[in-house]
Amino acid sequence: TPHSPTMHHSLLIVTFLAEAATVAQLDRGNALSTFHSAHGFRCKTRMFSAPNYPDEALSLEERLAEAVVMCGHHPGCFGVQLFEKQELENYYEQAYCMKWCGRPQFCLAPILDQESEGLHPQEVVKDPNFYFFVKPPANAFVMAKPLPAAGPNSVPARCSFAGRVVPCFDPTLPGACVKHDFKPGSRAFVFTHDLQEEPRWLDNLGSDAYIAHLVHRFAKPNGVDVVVIVPRQELAKHQVSPEQRRQLDALGIRLMEVGWIRPELGKGIPKWAQDMWCVDRDFFKLHAFGLEYDAIIFYDNDVLVDPKDFSVLGAVFDCAYQGYFLTTGLHGGFEPLSVAFFALRPSPALLRAVQRFLLKSTFDDDHSWNNMGYGPWGCLDASDAWCFRQYHVGGECGQGLFYDLFFMADPVFWSALQAEPGAVRPL
Repeated sequence: TPHSPTMHHSLLIVTFLAEAATVAQLDRGNALSTFHSAHGFRCKTRMFSAPNYPDEALSLEERLAEAVVMCGHHPGCFGVQLFEKQELENYYEQAYCMKWCGRPQFCLAPILDQESEGLHPQEVVKDPNFYFFVKPPANAFVMAKPLPAAGPNSVPARCSFAGRVVPCFDPTLPGACVKHDFKPGSRAFVFTHDLQEEPRWLDNLGSDAYIAHLVHRFAKPNGVDVVVIVPRQELAKHQVSPEQRRQLDALGIRLMEVGWIRPELGKGIPKWAQDMWCVDRDFFKLHAFGLEYDAIIFYDNDVLVDPKDFSVLGAVFDCAYQGYFLTTGLHGGFEPLSVAFFALRPSPALLRAVQRFLLKSTFDDDHSWNNMGYGPWGCLDASDAWCFRQYHVGGECGQGLFYDLFFMADPVFWSALQAEPGAVRPL
């Protein structure tokens, strides 16, 4: 039970650093005594997920210990907490507990204050309904070791495809993709904004603006277009102002207006998922899939693109043209991928196939898209023991959709591709 004497429920939040224990290897046997208990508090930046426990196979204390072991070895985890209120007072608490009572949650932001040797006041709040375990300082534990590289140009097996751990793909490695001779204007950097909020990032497009930096340093010198996709004026809650349009035009940026914000979704996607705030924003990015360029790189508008030279971006364009869908993890592996960056070879047929997929698909937060399940994702090494297989942030939004389309070998998507003449499945 959560009241086991092996769990210490101190309300103090001081001198954690001085008490930190350093061990050669963290395991379930010493996990709870090695992390620092601060019952009555919780972290703000958290992930609603947990390792893949068989139902009722582990006691509550064992589940916590297993989560602490995972957190101890993971560079992006800073603590573990558990929502465990005995008497639920309202519908919100009942709904919350239905999914997360008994499931550990992971803290994704640093919660130790290095100066005061206590908890960071910006990252924790008082909450009597949580058991809270704080990870000791960095370097307290031995990291899980990735699968050794097989050669000088190989990478660890810490990614996944079709439900199994596989080597990650690095487009910048020598020989990863064939170099392509692109004609000017056949590639594009792409941005989107659904205009459901004011596009303030377009207010000042001077030389300090991220997009202006991209235009001057990487796009124009290499014959790459820059495209900003927005909805048509009658669909937008806010408009791109005449002055913003003038600045975009002065930079040579193509402003492209499109006819939908959200693609049509089938009845298999429940209303609660369709109504999530991130669905419209993320699914609007699908317009990039249908552009008529040889290769594109997409970025969110708050991303600063600043590699040492264009060669890295050129390698990404080459691999996109060759048929790869490229993306990356976000913060330490607590989402399977980031929808703030992706690259691919777009086509109208590919976009139509995705739209067909969304009409035919189902979603469930326990079993993901079309009951394909989650992951393995966030892997630390080549063994499934160090991967997540549970719901993650954005499972019903862009992170979950893109992962299912390109990394889960979903037969529903493959059937949608086959039904669209000219559609090719990205690698």
